Amino acid sequence: MEIKKKEFLNLKQGNMTFMEFMERFNYLGRYVAADMNTEAKKVELCRDRLAPELNHAITAHEITSMKSLVEKALRVESSEKEVVEDRKRKWAAKKFASGSSSTRPHLAPSPVVRPMAPQPPRQMYVPPRPQTQIVRQVPRTVQAAGDASRNDNVACYNCGKKEHYSPNCPYPKTGKSGPHTQGAPQRRNVADEFAEHLPTWKVLG
Repeated sequence: MEIKKKEFLNLKQGNMTFMEFMERFNYLGRYVAADMNTEAKKVELCRDRLAPELNHAITAHEITSMKSLVEKALRVESSEKEVVEDRKRKWAAKKFASGSSSTRPHLAPSPVVRPMAPQPPRQMYVPPRPQTQIVRQVPRTVQAAGDASRNDNVACYNCGKKEHYSPNCPYPKTGKSGPHTQGAPQRRNVADEFAEHLPTWKVLG
């Protein structure tokens, strides 16, 4: 019994609701019935153990009975709950609005496309062509005419006639040196004879 009495003396509302506190208050109050033999004492003991916020809220009202105390306390507690719930709703709405604005995707600015400067045309490398050596060709008719004119001035050393050499002479060997030799006879071979009549220029055919 003494334990319950001490428990009643140490009773505080704390985090309990008003109805939870009243159930505990009435249960332990049976062990201190002598201290609550009047309605005024019972109201006084109950108010002393209420939460400070609730006790301050009901101070403005005149309370003479436990019934009046319970009605006023429940009314204040209900009003405080509404205020708390309203604050929670406003805070949740504000948090949602700030969260949605922060998570809204930001559109990146489109990149600026700059026109490219015109590139100069590339020069194609053309390898140099090999120079061809141009050999001036003289028509064969000119060469043949030159040979014919040269043969006209040739005199055979055997017969003295023109237009052929002594090796090609159709006449028998006479031992003469030809019409151009005067004085002492000179012996000439065929190589010397050909060398004398070699041309001084040559045309490439």
